[in-house]
Order: sequence, then C-alpha cells, then structure tokens
Amino acid sequence: TSNDPIKQNLLIRYGKKHNVPVVNCACDEFSAYLTLSVPEVDTKTGEPKICVYKNNLIPDFYDKESKTSKRQGHAPASVIGGIALGLIRRILMPLPDDGSWPKTTDRITYNLRSSTRFDSFNDFNEYYGDLEKKALIVGAGSLGNQAGPNLVLKGVKNVTIIDYDDIEHINMNRQIMFGLYELMTNRSPIGLKKGIVLKTVLEKINPNVKVEYIDGKFDRNFSSDYDILFDCVDSMKARREMHYWSMEHKIPVVTMGTGISDGTSIAMGQAYTSIPDVTRCMNCEVD
Repeated sequence: TSNDPIKQNLLIRYGKKHNVPVVNCACDEFSAYLTLSVPEVDTKTGEPKICVYKNNLIPDFYDKESKTSKRQGHAPASVIGGIALGLIRRILMPLPDDGSWPKTTDRITYNLRSSTRFDSFNDFNEYYGDLEKKALIVGAGSLGNQAGPNLVLKGVKNVTIIDYDDIEHINMNRQIMFGLYELMTNRSPIGLKKGIVLKTVLEKINPNVKVEYIDGKFDRNFSSDYDILFDCVDSMKARREMHYWSMEHKIPVVTMGTGISDGTSIAMGQAYTSIPDVTRCMNCEVD
C-alpha cells in the first residue's frame, strides 16, 4: 500500500523469490491503481511461478526529485482498498464460483476525475465543492460507516445521521467505525445505538465538523434543510420515501447497496445518484 516504487519493487521481488502472491496498491487524492502478481504456470517447467511485468509497479504517485509520496486520498484509498481485500480473500479463502483472476499485466483503476470512475481518462475537473453544505446520512450500518468518515475527512462541515438500530455482535466484522469506537473509548459498543456511536467516532476524526444524530426512521415529511442525502439503508420502502422527498425538495440523493449475487457467493455493490430535474429518480428506474 506504499506509493514508493522502491518499496513496491522490493515486495514484488520477495513475492517472486518465494512464489507468494502480491497485491500492490497506490493512490493520490483523486485516483488509485491496483496490480496483482499471482503464480502463473511456467510454459517450460509446467510449475507455477510469479511473473513480474513492468505494469506491476505503480510509480505515478511518487515524486523522484523530492523523494516524497503524493498525498493519499481517503475516497480512492477506500475503494481500491476494498477491491484489494476482495482479492486477498480469494487468495486465502477461494470459493468455487470466484471466477477468473484479473490479468497480471493489467491495472485496476479508480479515478474520481473519470465519468466512469474505473478509467484513467480524466473528463471531470478537479472540484472540491462547498464544504459548508449540509449532508444527511440515512442508515448508520456498513454503508453509513463508509460514507460518514469520507464526508468528515473531506471537511464537510455539517453531517446529520438518522438511524434507530442497536449494534449487535454480527455487525462488528464490517461496520468498522464501531470497532474504532471500542479502541478509542475502551468500551464495547454492543447494545448502543449505531447512530450515536458513529457520531462519536466522526467527531473524534474531525472535531471541526458538526455531527447530529436523530433516533428514528426517515419519511417524506422530514426536514428539507439539507443539500444532499446519502441513502445507506437496505429497505426499498425507505428508499422510495427518500426519492419522493428528493424530488419534492429538489435535493440530490446518492443511493448505495451491497449484497451477494443470486445463486453465487460473489459480493457486489452499486451506487446511483439522482439529481432532481437532471436524472431519473430511483422510483422511475424501478417502475
């Protein structure tokens, strides 16, 4: 996970020497790359071995003159880190329907300046936005645990969290902010409200951000005093309410979801942004 190509080279050489797979990641504030070096069958010996290609190194985020790495952004780091974890799981705990590996000669790209996101071509300007805006997060579970930290790390000054659920043991393996709460406070979060715990952690991450928590469920009568809504729930009924609210008050909504593909063990995720009077809302898409 280093931007330093010298360190990357050392790790790839180690992988080649010991025939150990290497997942190599690097990023700056706007983009991230991942390369994979896994054993391939040697055409001469028939034995698996690590093959190293020029593309396995990622020197893009390192300044040779100053010998310093470019600043790593939290959003591209989160996405490429999640992809890396998926590949690591496949290496350590393979499943029958995992499918084929990415080619070791290819790079996996995540780029905030690309309209497709997974492309190195920049067709968006570098835009930081107005950090004084108010963001509303509905759902403090796995998706809220990702959306919240990214917002406060970016410097968004006003964040409100809506959730009514309590933390259970089964949440702890993927709702990572709750584990961070336990490390920070030396208290177990089990049984506490998800929204309260997430609020506490976000305020520790960036004390300059105002974070509010509302214990309850969202409905279309909710206050319109926000600039954007992040839909982090798994209820279609709640999602419909959010999109009706979005269209009525002309407020953009970002809908996210994750799950397992039908009939397989393949994890999937998707996001859809609805901008009133510009794009179709999710209700139109579903109907």
